[in-house]
Amino acid sequence: MNAFKIPFAELPWENPRPHVQQKLMSSGDRQFRIVKFDHEFIEKDWCIKDHIGYVVSGEMHIDFDSTIKKFEPGDAIHIPHGQRHKITVISESVTLFLTEEGH
Repeated sequence: MNAFKIPFAELPWENPRPHVQQKLMSSGDRQFRIVKFDHEFIEKDWCIKDHIGYVVSGEMHIDFDSTIKKFEPGDAIHIPHGQRHKITVISESVTLFLTEEGH
């Protein structure tokens, strides 16, 4: 990665868990991801990681510890570290651009 461009088109798709594909680039203490979740994805445990991102395509619900919000293309996402959350894909799939502190 140069200082100005993340070459997602050149990166391979990874499958970090079932029903998830991602392209990942790390730089310093940040990571940048294009993530695709298909409709079959089930998040078993609460996530508490920070996320800042953008919904590229598809629709999903995020459960913020019993408060459910809908996200669709064009919506930005900001989830601070420590906020419990789980996603549910409500379209065929959802594609997100996410940036997080390196984990």
